[in-house]
Amino acid sequence: MLFRKFISIDIGSKKTKIVYGGVRKNTLEIIEYAIIDTPRNSIMDGKILDFQVLNEVLKSAFKENNIKGRHLLFIITGTAIITREVQIPDSSDEELAKILQFEAQQYFPVDLDSYIMDYRPLEKSTTPDGVFVKVQLIAVPQRQVDEYVKLADSLKKEITTIDISANCLNRFLYPESFLNDNSSQDQNPAEKSDPGIAVLDIGYETIGVSVFSKGILKFQRNLLNGFEDLANYLKNAGQSKGSSMFNLADYTGPVSTAGEIYQKTEPSSDKDLTGKKLNTQSPEAEKEETESDDSNLFPDYPMSHSEAAATKSTYIKDSENTIEATDIDLENPDMQPILAPAINSILADLQRFFDFYNTRSGGNKISKILLYGGGSKLKGLEKYIEQYYGIETSYLTFKNVNGPFNIVYKGKKTDFKECCPLLINAVGALIR
Repeated sequence: MLFRKFISIDIGSKKTKIVYGGVRKNTLEIIEYAIIDTPRNSIMDGKILDFQVLNEVLKSAFKENNIKGRHLLFIITGTAIITREVQIPDSSDEELAKILQFEAQQYFPVDLDSYIMDYRPLEKSTTPDGVFVKVQLIAVPQRQVDEYVKLADSLKKEITTIDISANCLNRFLYPESFLNDNSSQDQNPAEKSDPGIAVLDIGYETIGVSVFSKGILKFQRNLLNGFEDLANYLKNAGQSKGSSMFNLADYTGPVSTAGEIYQKTEPSSDKDLTGKKLNTQSPEAEKEETESDDSNLFPDYPMSHSEAAATKSTYIKDSENTIEATDIDLENPDMQPILAPAINSILADLQRFFDFYNTRSGGNKISKILLYGGGSKLKGLEKYIEQYYGIETSYLTFKNVNGPFNIVYKGKKTDFKECCPLLINAVGALIR
């Protein structure tokens, strides 16, 4: 079997994660990886602002870490990416493509002429009215994709795929569904006893919320709060007491959205509606429902850069006055009371996502929570969240991969396991 190697790149707001490797039989072999600082003002809300400076730091990272591959896998994020889940009568692949090509616009609040749109069939259901299929639709701004293509060209490398974080997480947890051209979620080999698993990707600016039921990604949303909010809160608390006792540093995690939206080679099962070489590999969003009480929580429009920025607090600019996730100890009796209001506010917002899913899940309520991302490295966070929700909570690691599948690191670095929370999405993208 041919051993295909890829360079997976996940550009976060504060850290960029690079993983070089590929799948051989039932093993993902990671040849090398790197975690580097994302240049300031080079990316915002998943959109590349300065591809030249990114080009320079990526080239340096490739050289310093002996990463010599040619084929790139980019992970793309952002609030401008829109997903919908719709249900239509079951049809052949050709008929399905035609139906969606003519009807897709009604599901999106934007002009699709400036978007790349793709779809993926999820699962079939039989009703008294006949057989229906749920389909995930995804729309991504053409300009956002073009910037990643431009970056790849400047690196003199070839894009194989542009993927979405939630899809990479799906691949990481349930790899056998995405190997050997097995793209059907109905054939997912992991028959899980847990009806609902919520996975929180705790990043610097945002928290991605993905909910899986029986191995299928059912729901995904983003909360525009992250570790940055806790860092600022703690910093301000220290300043109000005239103290500089907290020593901070930056941590970040990626932002989750939907499925794969760019593929250089023609997809084998998913159909492209625009004539572009695209592929969506994973379901991600719960069906949008137009209820007035949900209108503010789940807006039917993408946020602009300015709108997204307006919802966030000011970045911590002083490198000598920044907080590192590992500096925060929620088990510390002095620190926990200071941070509790900020953490509880974020957890209350997350509860709204959980409630939204639970009321529409047909009884498959969330029974487990998994944590990853740089912000998950707060000491005691796992226990704090478990006590807050009364739901079993643990950290997402390579041991959570389902089925007879192994992940092996072949490089020489000694901190690979410690870096796992930041590498999940980049590792998942390699599973193909």
